[in-house]
Amino acid sequence: MTKPKDRKGKAKAFREKAKSKKVKNINTVMDNQKQVIRKATWSASDKFMISGEEYQALSQFANLVAPLVEMSGRIMGQAELDEKLAFVYAYADGSEVEPEAATAYEQERIEKLEKRREEIQKYMALLQEQNEKVTAELSKVTPEPAEEVPAEN
Repeated sequence: MTKPKDRKGKAKAFREKAKSKKVKNINTVMDNQKQVIRKATWSASDKFMISGEEYQALSQFANLVAPLVEMSGRIMGQAELDEKLAFVYAYADGSEVEPEAATAYEQERIEKLEKRREEIQKYMALLQEQNEKVTAELSKVTPEPAEEVPAEN
């Protein structure tokens, strides 16, 4: 009769080897915490073909989402003005952005907001001007109401 093989040492060595591979894989993932995103790029002159159904679906989606985006922007803007909400800048991995870079980001954001505010004010002034012109034209065209003639019985 033959003796059974002693495999205890081999099994233990295999488990230790597998454990060290797991630790290496986890460490590799932890080192790469910066978020990588896939961003589409195209030439401005490129044209995309779209069917009527696809356009309708995109339009319906935009009409559904636009009010929510506007509302959230308005609420957050008001909360920021009321000093109930503040923003900090951080990288995708959670580490903080250097104060100089955060100041630059904030300054850029404020410049964009001021530019947008100016555009809105110009647009509102233009609308007001057009409204006044239309009102003046309508007052020229609309006849004065005639006195009512009593109806004969």
